[in-house]
Amino acid sequence: MRLPSPTTSLLLLWFLACSAAHGQDIYGASDQGIYQLDSNHVWQYHAPMPQGISTTDLALAPNGKFYALRFGNDIVEIDVVNHTDTIIGGFPFPTPGSTSLVCSNNDELYALSYQNELWKFNLNTGSSTLVANLGTSSPGDLTFYQGNLIFQDNNTRHIVAYNFTTGTLATVICQPPLLGQNPLWGLSTIHEDCKTERVIASDWDNNFYELDFDSNTIHPLTVNANVFTVGETIMGLASVSEHLGSACPSFAFNNLNCNPLNTSKLPDNSVVFYPNPNRGDLHIQTTLPLESVTVYDVTGKVIQIHVEVEDYIG
Repeated sequence: MRLPSPTTSLLLLWFLACSAAHGQDIYGASDQGIYQLDSNHVWQYHAPMPQGISTTDLALAPNGKFYALRFGNDIVEIDVVNHTDTIIGGFPFPTPGSTSLVCSNNDELYALSYQNELWKFNLNTGSSTLVANLGTSSPGDLTFYQGNLIFQDNNTRHIVAYNFTTGTLATVICQPPLLGQNPLWGLSTIHEDCKTERVIASDWDNNFYELDFDSNTIHPLTVNANVFTVGETIMGLASVSEHLGSACPSFAFNNLNCNPLNTSKLPDNSVVFYPNPNRGDLHIQTTLPLESVTVYDVTGKVIQIHVEVEDYIG
């Protein structure tokens, strides 16, 4: 569960019109103001925020309007030009509500409650609808990627994907050793097309990462946040292209097994690997049924996955 910071919370908006030719504009918003990340990756003050805004997450709709989730239930529309805010509705969550908010291409705000319920709020009709009970919640943000809803599992800390077409949940990145115990509070997608998307994340120490679904790992990113005062914490991420990921066909992720076989708990000689060390074929001698073999490096990165294994992998 994410606890509110005793100091001013910092929320980050990633306005990322990202291409090789155009670069990107990135904005960050705290309770006092909105900041812009310039071409030198230095934060600059951009505009004030409405008084009294204290939110657990922020979303950006396709029409460019900003929406915040306040006190875990109330949905607030923020006018960053006139510095005002208006409550337009809410989710029927019991306390403590939710810390997640993201907007789809259909003008629907999604939030995942601590009671494991995924809800959506239609900005055009003002109505809330229960989507599904996912069996888990998130410590932070949600985002869209290739037609899936991506978030960190609050129980296992794995990165998971909810497939809207099949209604199933798959583990797509095992709990990254790089994070330690830090939860991912912010998630957002930079969308160019349905085959070219990048997912950016942040943790409670204002560290930034990129999620790599090809290697099933995360990588650190360098962001200069020295402009913010001590104690400011990034609570959520959003981008101008994030909603486009919801319009993509739902990609069917493989469900990763994040509990690989622990040979230290097996009977002596039940599994033998040779030669060791190894630079080529690895032979496996075992009396146990063998369905698959996953090879990791010392950092926890998945190197190879083999199915229908007989007595060696190459």
